[in-house]
Amino acid sequence: MPGARALLGTLCDRGMPIAVATNGPREKVELSLGLTGLREPFGIHVYCAYEVGSFKPEPGLFLHAASALGVVPERCAVVEDSLPGLQAALAAGMRACSLHPRSGLPGALIPHLHFIDRLSDLLA
Repeated sequence: MPGARALLGTLCDRGMPIAVATNGPREKVELSLGLTGLREPFGIHVYCAYEVGSFKPEPGLFLHAASALGVVPERCAVVEDSLPGLQAALAAGMRACSLHPRSGLPGALIPHLHFIDRLSDLLA
């Protein structure tokens, strides 16, 4: 995704804790992060629903990641492109930043989301 490397670099430079929390299996996320050169910034903080036992839209995966990072949910921002992920972020009490277009989302959900067009928008 355009801007991912720059965003991760900036977050790491600022000392902000980051994690990946995915419904996908570990093998898939490790391969994807490795192929894109984005694996290193996350260190041990890659969490898979299969291992945690909680799948989006349940909030458990995000709550697990926040706890492992030592950050209260209210201080977390989640970047998502799927409806279940956005639902999970809100259910966890986190700020949900949506890369998903407004169309196709339930109307009641839209006022609770922060819409971004690109990853660099997060730094603003």
